[in-house]
Amino acid sequence: MFVSYRQSDGTVTMTDLSWLLRAAGLPVWHDRTDLPPGDTEQRLDEALAAGLGGAVLLVTPDLVHSGVVRNVELPRLRDLARDPGFVFAVANAVLKSDGSVDYGAPDRLLSQPPRTLGSLKQYGAGNRAGLVDLTREMLAFRAGQLAEARRADAGPLHVQVQTRGGPQQPVPGGPDLSVVLRPGSGGRLPSPEGLRDLRDALPLLPGALARIGRPSVRLTGGAHLSVAFALGAALPTTLVGRMTVEGSDGQPWTCGTVSGAADGLVHRAGHGMNSLGAVGRPRHVVAFVELLPDTSAAAYTRFLGEHDGFDAWEHLRPEAPGRLDPTTAAPLIEDVAARLRDLAQTHDNATLHLLLRCPFPVAVLLGRLCNTLRTVVYEWDDEVATGDPDHRPRYVAALAIRAGHTDGPITEVLLPPAPTVRTAP
Repeated sequence: MFVSYRQSDGTVTMTDLSWLLRAAGLPVWHDRTDLPPGDTEQRLDEALAAGLGGAVLLVTPDLVHSGVVRNVELPRLRDLARDPGFVFAVANAVLKSDGSVDYGAPDRLLSQPPRTLGSLKQYGAGNRAGLVDLTREMLAFRAGQLAEARRADAGPLHVQVQTRGGPQQPVPGGPDLSVVLRPGSGGRLPSPEGLRDLRDALPLLPGALARIGRPSVRLTGGAHLSVAFALGAALPTTLVGRMTVEGSDGQPWTCGTVSGAADGLVHRAGHGMNSLGAVGRPRHVVAFVELLPDTSAAAYTRFLGEHDGFDAWEHLRPEAPGRLDPTTAAPLIEDVAARLRDLAQTHDNATLHLLLRCPFPVAVLLGRLCNTLRTVVYEWDDEVATGDPDHRPRYVAALAIRAGHTDGPITEVLLPPAPTVRTAP
């Protein structure tokens, strides 16, 4: 996707739209983040010649002053739009006096004959809902292309995810969909704005996958564990029957459905229960899932010390020591999911507060298997907030998740803005 806009009054809106598109799996050419340095027209020519699948024109009042958009970008985009394999849409942020979208503004501001651009479908760019609608249409167009490609390639749909490092330029033969979130401002936590992009984009993914019609999904890349779990919740076994998840080492992980606990694979390294809770109040339980070879429970211990209102808590560890083997880990992952389900159901379908310390693929697969639970997923953080006398790492609430929810699996972004940090002594 290529984005065309006037920087003076369109930068904020176009930045939001670009990251929404990326969160939905669509690579974006955006001049501030993706185009190499050099002459403006040369950079635009390079982008436009790079096999674009579509473009968005953001219309704002200052567009009337943009000779680059009028004389360089628009003619090229209109030529490309003659190809049915190219989608061209207008995001319109110009309003009439009554607050409605001014559909005549694109032609008027860019000195085009009436209905040249006015004949294109226009999306209101003055609010989040309009940007989400545009993203939905762009993703649907991409899904249609992938559905056509399925005739020649019946292999798994390749979805890549990345929450660290920012966007990268698309490469030939790359993933079918590339989910990229805004990078965090520093430290280990994800970007709260990026999580909000994901909240709005994830509900669009099931419909796109249904249209594509691939029988299986191959998920690659890497992500914060709260994002990994949310992706899994958006793609449960009822929607995607077969999924393979690869971590940074390229090793494939997979698992089946939860059929019950497999005795001896997972044990409770610690647990407790509060029997003094008021009858009839909402229930909340905690699970610390630690599936890495070494144990590191300082942040979990701090969490329990700072939160004393939970009905029960468990620390789950593999029974066998050592690193998990992706080729044999499926029963253990299913066992963990069954135990999480049992913990919540035993306490009146309690909300599960999930603290994960595990490989990225495991977090995705657990999200797929925990599709009946209300879950709050936390992120581990070792930065020391200004004024915090406790230098131990901590767990910070990131996402509230409920698979199958009408507005998507992420019901709330809980991560606060990044605090001021200093280096621990």
